[in-house]
Amino acid sequence: DGKRTYFFYKYGRWNRYPFIENEEVTVGTKSFHVFMRYSDDSGRTWSDERKVHETAGCRSNGIKLSSGELLLPVYDWITTDLGGVLKSVDDGKTWVHKGVTHEIGVDEPTIAELKNGDILMAVRTGDSHLWTFRSTDKGETWGKPVKHDMLAGNASHNLFRMSNGRLILTHDECK
Repeated sequence: DGKRTYFFYKYGRWNRYPFIENEEVTVGTKSFHVFMRYSDDSGRTWSDERKVHETAGCRSNGIKLSSGELLLPVYDWITTDLGGVLKSVDDGKTWVHKGVTHEIGVDEPTIAELKNGDILMAVRTGDSHLWTFRSTDKGETWGKPVKHDMLAGNASHNLFRMSNGRLILTHDECK
């Protein structure tokens, strides 16, 4: 709607030198969390940082559905290697993890709303092919994975919906 800009990011610390014993929470995979900030003045000022999720990772753009809900594609890279979305129905005040995908090793999902209101998710799997999922209920649940003939390297993809409804996919077409 052009009124609020959201900024999502994940950060933590992989390692520390010199190493310290029993530093499992502040260093390593458990130290990474998803955070958000927002701006109501085109980025001149930003809200305070707020933690959105404990174990999810985000790598791609979130979207605002035509119905108003916000979706952020995420993957649980710490415990399950499953993808899904964080969903907000109150303009980003609260977020709920929804719609876990199939166990094909989902990383770095990206999403776009289709003209009919369905949500398309493309994911990185590491098997050199593009995989997609479709949700018909605004990200609450996801259908079975579809493996495409299109090559897609082990790098993140990006889906964008243009104003005319066409989709753009950016990806690395290599093995």
